[in-house]
Amino acid sequence: MKNCNEISTSHEHSPEKLTQNSQFLHAIIEEVYRCTPLNNFKKNFALVAKSAASHIAVTQELANNTQHSFRKTLSYVNTMIYHTERFSDDQKEAIGKWIHQEFIAFCLLGSWPSRSFSKPQNIAGDHHTIKQIYGGGIQDDRNTGHVVNLCFFNEPACKAVANRKQYMKNYILEKIEHLQQEKYHVTSIASGPAEEIFDVFDSMEKDAYSTLKVTGIDMDKRACASVDDRIQEKKLNAYFSTQAHNVLSLGKYTYLNNTQDLVYSMGLVDYFSDKLVIKILNNIYQMLKPHGEVIIGNFHTNCDSRLFLDYLLDWKLIYRTEQDMCRLFSLSKFGNSPVNIDFEEQGVNMLARCVKQPPTD
Repeated sequence: MKNCNEISTSHEHSPEKLTQNSQFLHAIIEEVYRCTPLNNFKKNFALVAKSAASHIAVTQELANNTQHSFRKTLSYVNTMIYHTERFSDDQKEAIGKWIHQEFIAFCLLGSWPSRSFSKPQNIAGDHHTIKQIYGGGIQDDRNTGHVVNLCFFNEPACKAVANRKQYMKNYILEKIEHLQQEKYHVTSIASGPAEEIFDVFDSMEKDAYSTLKVTGIDMDKRACASVDDRIQEKKLNAYFSTQAHNVLSLGKYTYLNNTQDLVYSMGLVDYFSDKLVIKILNNIYQMLKPHGEVIIGNFHTNCDSRLFLDYLLDWKLIYRTEQDMCRLFSLSKFGNSPVNIDFEEQGVNMLARCVKQPPTD
């Protein structure tokens, strides 16, 4: 049996005058087909397409088999590119572009990955895209679209995004349960659809709503308008509001200073450089009361879905480690305050927590 980590040196199927790069890529393609169920994925999806064309419902078994072969193939290539030292940056890019060519037509058949790739609001991960993940997927009328969405929503990155919503909901509810003050003030930065906040209120007794005061801040006015509509619908105006602010300019909104018990952002800082993350942390520090807490999320470098984010959806993030997060806090106004790192259930999304220490005499 051939070792899957050894690139085949056989070029019997290649034209005689292949360039060195073409020979390299040909060997990689051979390896991927040999070591992953990519061929099975294509066969399964051909059956999906045939069923859809014949107006026959795709069986759950076929949908699951398609999803499993998709996951295993991406996982293998993800490890190959991001977790080995086998290739140069140019070679990694060549592999990524090949994966894009292999899967992009499949990707565009699903309403969620198609929207994520086309970015109708010119940003990756806009509030509507994230809300669809939070909702656990969308059911297309087309069988093909349903199976494509199933494949993507079962990727670790999408599961992690859904999990972090549950993490924040539970965290806020626990704080309220042990509240030792009249009101708990929370700000969500880059709040997007703010599903976790609505989930919090849905989990509370109405006569307890007054213990929670939430502000959602997002630079996308459409996201704020969408949340405002739900606030009106649920009659939460006295407890929840939004502000359309640039998250990099929060320092100028001094009315927020020293007012918040918790400031969190689940999906923001992995879009920004270290320098800008430190600026965001400094602004959050100003917003917090003494003993107030910050929680910021960031995708970990061990993410097994980076390949599909980078090369299928063109969804670029900055992946960090626990050490990176601690370093960023230490370079901010939080200084040497202890940093605790939690993970959601997939182990993909870090949630770094730090408390603003009261001034010393």
